[in-house]
Amino acid sequence: MKSIHIGIDAFRLIGPQTSIGTYTHELIAALLPLGFRITLYAPRREDGSDLSRYEGSDSPCDVVYAPTPSQPEKLLGDLFRWNQRILPMMMRRDPCEVFIAPYQQVPCFTPDRIPTLVVIHDLCGLRPDCGYRFFGKAWFRHFWNLLTAACCASRIVPITMATREEMLRKFPFCRKRISAPIYNQVTGKTTMPAEAEKIIEPFSIPNRDFILAFGITGPRKALDVALAGYASYRNNGGSLPLVLMGVDNEAAVRRHIPNAWADDIKLLPRVSACERDALYRLATCLLFCSRCEGFGYPIVEAMRQGCPVVAAASTPASEITDGLLKLMRRLEATECASLIQHYAEMDQASRIALGISLIDQSARYSNASFGTDFQNEIRLLAGR
Repeated sequence: MKSIHIGIDAFRLIGPQTSIGTYTHELIAALLPLGFRITLYAPRREDGSDLSRYEGSDSPCDVVYAPTPSQPEKLLGDLFRWNQRILPMMMRRDPCEVFIAPYQQVPCFTPDRIPTLVVIHDLCGLRPDCGYRFFGKAWFRHFWNLLTAACCASRIVPITMATREEMLRKFPFCRKRISAPIYNQVTGKTTMPAEAEKIIEPFSIPNRDFILAFGITGPRKALDVALAGYASYRNNGGSLPLVLMGVDNEAAVRRHIPNAWADDIKLLPRVSACERDALYRLATCLLFCSRCEGFGYPIVEAMRQGCPVVAAASTPASEITDGLLKLMRRLEATECASLIQHYAEMDQASRIALGISLIDQSARYSNASFGTDFQNEIRLLAGR
């Protein structure tokens, strides 16, 4: 049988690496072994971008560039033009059989009625508590993307059941076109403790046991809750230090750090995947106090290293962890502190047993079903 030719919106592979860029890589890697012919549509050339790995005569993918460079990852006007004008024009010039939008934005019209599949990650952009002002520019961008996906996509693929249910609450008219969840494929392997200790040695973390969190600012990630929870844990007799990794704005982060415990909080800039996994492997727990997530890569990445996660039950964490972990019923400092204390006081045997269960659960997100589930959806749209 002739291979199906699919096109993928690759604009998230240009510019700073994001979780959507990671998702796009995972999608391409899962589909290539299944025999699809893949064309990546890109808004511009950029030296050193993630897209460069697919260029060259030996690449398994074709990369086509917009005739006029644009920046849809930065400018709202360019994003609209990219989705509604440039992409259809590129598909007319270099047609595919099925078009995939890896991140909840899709052309309203495609040439020759090329069917479109759009992946919905989350609806966080419609929530004021995540920093999106109602009818503000960012809110409107998210709403427009979700609305056009709900109205125009041939097939809608949510990445969790929570996302599927929320999408149907907001846009019930898309029920017949929305699929069952296709969970992310998160690659990686479990790091051995001795190897992890060697990897993080340059960081000079003084204590073998420590609490880990992300140093990312902004309302959605709720760094204020994580730091307040850590301060409450220390005020109630806790002694473990805190490591903040991936600090994006050191000055802003330091403004949130409680003065009493500032000497016990270590800030790390962006770390490599290898360093991140080593930190997960040795941490007592990860504080992931995000107000809203579509899937939550860090939860699965931490589980793969046997690291418990402190997260809100209102996020997909409950779906991903499947009852293995206690979660915060309310996103507040006292609950966060209580869970830190719970994991800090856990005896060695219980910690090992929990770690093994978390590693086993994480395997659910590393099998071949990610690619084959997408294959079924693509074949359905292609009529094969």
